[in-house]
Amino acid sequence: MKKFIVLLSIFGLLVGVPSAYAQYGYGDTISTAVAVTPGSGYGTILQGGEADIFVLNNNTAQSITKTANLLSPADVNYNYWVEIHNPGGSVTYLNPWDNGIGGLDSIQITVGPGSKAYFIVSDTGTLSSASYSFWVN
Repeated sequence: MKKFIVLLSIFGLLVGVPSAYAQYGYGDTISTAVAVTPGSGYGTILQGGEADIFVLNNNTAQSITKTANLLSPADVNYNYWVEIHNPGGSVTYLNPWDNGIGGLDSIQITVGPGSKAYFIVSDTGTLSSASYSFWVN
């Protein structure tokens, strides 16, 4: 089994799939969320039984408004939701419109000063060997 995982990882690298976030234990929880910055994007595969979690930190003294985007692989529908964690402890939940298999799901969010926006990407029961793309602009 270990050899199979190693071979699968090497194959993923050979075909150009960035696999840094497709490993268990990295980006799978709030505490291991992958930091995103506006203008940067990530392409990775989703493994069964996990979610990929990205975080946008607003370390400024003013609110920021950004658009979060998820492009599902052509053969499946992945979804995501947003949790905005505010300094006072409150959490706001947002769900972008779901555009189905191979679709682009986007939502515009405003993140207050000192707040963090978490983006939780999950499957809808079917996985793909193709990568999905997630970015914030």
